[in-house]
Amino acid sequence: MPEKRSLKIYTAILACLLVAGYAMAQDLPSASSSDNGIANAIHMVGLPDVKPGIKGVLKMTPEALEFTTAEVHALIAYNRITSVSMGEERTTGWGTTGKVVRKIPIYGVGSMAGLASQKKVDLLTIEFRDPHAAYHGAVFMLPTKTAAELQQKISLLLKSSTPFPAPSCTDGPKTENSIRVVPIGVDGTPLPDEYRVMMYEHLFSVLKVSNPNQTYFREGDIAAGAGCTTLTLHIAVIGFNKGNQTLRTSTGPLGHFVGTTSVTFNVKLDDANGKTLLNNKVKKSIRGDSDSLSVTKDIAKNLSKRINKAMEKSNAETKS
Repeated sequence: MPEKRSLKIYTAILACLLVAGYAMAQDLPSASSSDNGIANAIHMVGLPDVKPGIKGVLKMTPEALEFTTAEVHALIAYNRITSVSMGEERTTGWGTTGKVVRKIPIYGVGSMAGLASQKKVDLLTIEFRDPHAAYHGAVFMLPTKTAAELQQKISLLLKSSTPFPAPSCTDGPKTENSIRVVPIGVDGTPLPDEYRVMMYEHLFSVLKVSNPNQTYFREGDIAAGAGCTTLTLHIAVIGFNKGNQTLRTSTGPLGHFVGTTSVTFNVKLDDANGKTLLNNKVKKSIRGDSDSLSVTKDIAKNLSKRINKAMEKSNAETKS
C-alpha cells in the first residue's frame, strides 16, 4: 500500500510538471513581426553600454537596426554592419526549479521535468563597426522562427560583405600597455557565429575588468594610433561539439557525462617584435544543467587568467 500511494503521488507530481511545462511554452513571447521586422528580443551581448539580458524590441528603421526598451535606445546603422547570421538553441525555462527537480529523478520525474522545461529560440548575430572602425558583435535571442526573416531583410540592405580590414601599423610609437584583440578565428571549424561572437565580447569585457592597467583595443580601432598596440591577442577555434542541453537536462545524473558542449582553441599572445608571450591549446566544456552558450563565459574567464599570468611573467623577465 505505501508503495502504491507513493507511486500515485509521484505520478501526480509528474502530471503537474508536464502541465506547467506546457503552460510555460504557451506563455513564450509571440513573434510580432511586420514589414518593419519588429520582434520581441533579449539582448544577450554586444551592444555598447547595454547590459546583457535586457528584454526589448528589435526594429528595422530606414537607416538602422534599432533596439529599444523603456530606458535603452541603441542603433546599429546598416552601413556599419559587416555580417548578419542566425542560429538556434534550446534553453531551460524553469531556472533553478527545473535544475533541482532534475537532480532528484523519482520514477522518471526528474528526466521528464527536464524535457518539459525546454524551449526553442532563435539567435540573431550582428557584426558591425563602431564610429572608430572598431569591431563589435551583438547577439539577440528571439522567439522561434523570427530571426530568418530579419536576417534576410537586413542582408538586402548591406552595402558590402567584405571582411573587416586588418589595421596597418607604422613604425611609430606604440600605445603603451595595450593589447589588440583580434576577432575569433575558426580555421574551418563549424563554430556557430553566435558562439564565436559571444566568446569575443565576453573575453573583451572580462579582460578590461581583470587587468585595468592594460588598455584593450578592438580590431580596427583607430584610437590605437598609427603605431598600434604593444601586444596582439589571437584566438583560433580548432574543435567544437555543440552538445545537447536537452539531453543533459533530461538524463538525471548522467547529464554530467552525456551531451557535453566543448570548444577547443589555440590562444597566442605576441608582442610588436614578434615575440610570443603565450601559446596554448585549450579545451573548455559545459556539463550538467548549464546552457550550452555559457561555455563562452567560461572560456573568457579561463583566457583572462592565462593572459594576465603570461604578462606578469613577461614583465618579471623584463625587470630582471
